[in-house]
Amino acid sequence: MCHRFSSKHRLAKFLSAMSDSTPQPSSRKRPYGATDLSPDTRDLIGRMIVTSKRPRDATATMQQNLARAGAVVSSRSLRRYAAAAREGRSALSQDKSSGRKSKLDDSQKDIIFGFVLHCNAISQNVSLKAIVDEVMKQFGVTVDGSVVARWLSAAGFARRRVSTRKSTYGLDAAALARMIWEWVSTYRNEIRNVPAADLLSIDVTYTAKSYYETTYAPVGAPQPRSRQLVTAFTNAIYTCLDASGSRRYPCLMFTFNHNFREDRNPTPRRALILEHLAAQMKLNGIQARRIVYVGKDKGETRKFVRESPELTRLAISIWNLPKRCVVMTDGGNFAKDKDVDVFSPRRHLVYWSKIHMFVSMNDNSLHGVAKQRWRMSGIDFEDDVASTLRLMHEIDLAQVKYSQGWFKRNLLDVTEASAVELVSSAPGALSEENLARLRAYRIHCGLDARGSRDHIPEDMRDSLDGSYWQYGVY
Repeated sequence: MCHRFSSKHRLAKFLSAMSDSTPQPSSRKRPYGATDLSPDTRDLIGRMIVTSKRPRDATATMQQNLARAGAVVSSRSLRRYAAAAREGRSALSQDKSSGRKSKLDDSQKDIIFGFVLHCNAISQNVSLKAIVDEVMKQFGVTVDGSVVARWLSAAGFARRRVSTRKSTYGLDAAALARMIWEWVSTYRNEIRNVPAADLLSIDVTYTAKSYYETTYAPVGAPQPRSRQLVTAFTNAIYTCLDASGSRRYPCLMFTFNHNFREDRNPTPRRALILEHLAAQMKLNGIQARRIVYVGKDKGETRKFVRESPELTRLAISIWNLPKRCVVMTDGGNFAKDKDVDVFSPRRHLVYWSKIHMFVSMNDNSLHGVAKQRWRMSGIDFEDDVASTLRLMHEIDLAQVKYSQGWFKRNLLDVTEASAVELVSSAPGALSEENLARLRAYRIHCGLDARGSRDHIPEDMRDSLDGSYWQYGVY
């Protein structure tokens, strides 16, 4: 668009109107008047200076006219607008990367992110200083820790609390997948001949909840306190799933909390407690036979109900498990009484300890899904009756909806290839983007992209698959 101005007054009036159409500055004092001008206004000013009949004097004249319109712009900024107009570009770059060029390009940053992932894979703590040192080692570039922190944050990395070693420490996805396939292969023929209703998976979970909140508070001040209270009781919940997907064996709860008892002599206070219990049982669909008080009649002070062979026998009795069924467990303390198998004469298969979290239908599957919904339910965790029965309700829902699929995914339909996917889909598995970063770092450093091969005898190690290939997780 071309504008003609017959007088300086009209030019000033036009620029004033253009300035008024832009967002108004905040109340604080701005150091530069040019910040009040929109990108289109700056481009127009540049073109007006370039197309002026007297370009040498146009900058000073334009600066005076802008000042009269209330926009104080330095001569340096005006010369920059004019230079951009001559080159046919915008005076204000809209490119997000128009600032100072990063010392590392994207591919180099990915290698550094891969270094972090590699440290995670070998259980080595990594600090900002270690990353700064790695940048210098790999690329000969000096960077500040704050710059590295921004890179990490933009790439989805954050400071995390490290966990202690688990039974799977030192095992990569390949080793875990092989163990899963070996376990399934060992028992598959035997399991396939068992009716779905008689193929059971049993485990124990607890109602203890680690409750924490975050809030803002001054740095260095005492730790803020929360008004949220959590019950002192921890109840044990036995869960039993069958491959048919039914709820033939609903979860059972064992407790030391007197508020679950219905056999005490009535008092006004106990009447209110019983009324609350009955209301919660009805709300969550929990029958009285599924709640078992295991404490003393009087003077019970214990709070934590631990899994035990005695409770397991009681659960078997309440469920009335048929002797023909096949029971699978993780082999915990609840499954054996010294050297006696509490499930005998029923066939009892034990998940191998290093892979039980992948193949068990109870552990990460049923308990994980139900507890996640339970924590997000907004229930009052100080109310042990309400919170415990709500958890049992969530277990019931997940059991009916997902148990049949879990049996197929974790056991019945497992193949050698799907065993790898079973590990890859577990919590903590790396995304494709992070797998590429980890691979890039290892190849850049001349390492095997598959990670450590220490579990393979040295004379049997090979690169037939190529150093680039690797499983779905490290």
